[in-house]
Amino acid sequence: MKDSENRNIDFNLLIKYLAKEASSEEQTTVSNWLSEDAKHQEELNRVKLVWELSALESFDKNAAWRNIERDITTQKKSFSLKIPLLYRVAAAIICIVVSYYAVLKSSEGDKWVTILSNDLTKEVILPDSSVVYLNRNSSIKYPVAFNKKERKVYMNGEVFFEVTKQNGLPFIVDTDNLGIKVLGTSFNVAECKDDGLTNVSVETGKVSVAVLKSASESSEAILLHPCELGVLIQKKNTLYKTNIVDDNYLSWKTMQLKFTNSRLESVIHTLNKVYNSSVVLENKDLGKCLLNATFDHKSLRDIIDVIALTYNLQVDEKDNTIRLHGEGCN
Repeated sequence: MKDSENRNIDFNLLIKYLAKEASSEEQTTVSNWLSEDAKHQEELNRVKLVWELSALESFDKNAAWRNIERDITTQKKSFSLKIPLLYRVAAAIICIVVSYYAVLKSSEGDKWVTILSNDLTKEVILPDSSVVYLNRNSSIKYPVAFNKKERKVYMNGEVFFEVTKQNGLPFIVDTDNLGIKVLGTSFNVAECKDDGLTNVSVETGKVSVAVLKSASESSEAILLHPCELGVLIQKKNTLYKTNIVDDNYLSWKTMQLKFTNSRLESVIHTLNKVYNSSVVLENKDLGKCLLNATFDHKSLRDIIDVIALTYNLQVDEKDNTIRLHGEGCN
């Protein structure tokens, strides 16, 4: 047996690493441990799953971690990260969370995890090491372990996927209306309830998209390539393909914004979406003004100050609403 297979690592160190509280030396220790064996990354993913469950609201996190610590302190030797212990740790948390919504059981009896982002964006690592990013007020549901036929998840809201390749095992995303199938790629899915649209935007690879007619039946799929957009008109269940024209469709994830001869009314709409804010143009003629600007990880207030300075606007903020006053543009 290889030495790396016997290599012990402290559970508490992994928790500090996930919480971004580890020192530089401790981060190096974890990085070296991860590089020793591919199985170590899988083990870290399992610990992160437990960590994410403990971050959910409406349950006693202190009690959960006391259960974990009690289990660890019964070990006579220094903690060695073994799967059976992790299952016991996960079970301790699940017992507390199950009264809420995190762990569900399907009709087949499989365990599922549901993650809700609420008012924050959230990063989640799936059991196959794929990474998903949830926009605000979004959710994803996935099994604790994928089966041998497919990797299937369910989502609502807006989610960006970075899917790992796994020996031809398909990765499937189901929304209320769409079935999406890939092997290994990155793409964004956005359900726009207000607009009555569902958009699938492809960053890398190829994505197959079809309208779900029932649980077992779907329409003929369309194939999307990078920089292409699949649009579903929800009421009509009509799906078509076009090119991505919005530079800021991923700004909620990247926090980078680019405006090129953009009407101010469009700029404000984008800001309200990205920052979950309420910014209002008091003079409708201001919406005709054109903005050329790029912002990288700037606060909403910083961007508003730039706009106000550019167009000589007055800014009033009251009751979580920012109002912009000034003359319009011809």
